[in-house]
Amino acid sequence: MAGPSVELLQRIPLFAGLKPRELEQLSGSFKARTFNAGETVATEGQEGAGFFVIESGEAVVTVAGDERRTLGPERLREAEAESATA
Repeated sequence: MAGPSVELLQRIPLFAGLKPRELEQLSGSFKARTFNAGETVATEGQEGAGFFVIESGEAVVTVAGDERRTLGPERLREAEAESATA
């Protein structure tokens, strides 16, 4: 499976300064994964499994069991790194 599109990666602040060719190379390093609704992607307090780009759907982020935000393709600029469950 192909990685995220260059257009999607350009919308992520971390990658905003990269050139299209660099984004193409970066995209190739991603592994496409699919998660079912309600499935936990990452667990608060455990070592991170990688960097996730949400191409479709949403992920609910909780900290200490409290819902903090919902992440998805339209909310990429709202994301920030923290220890949480998604």
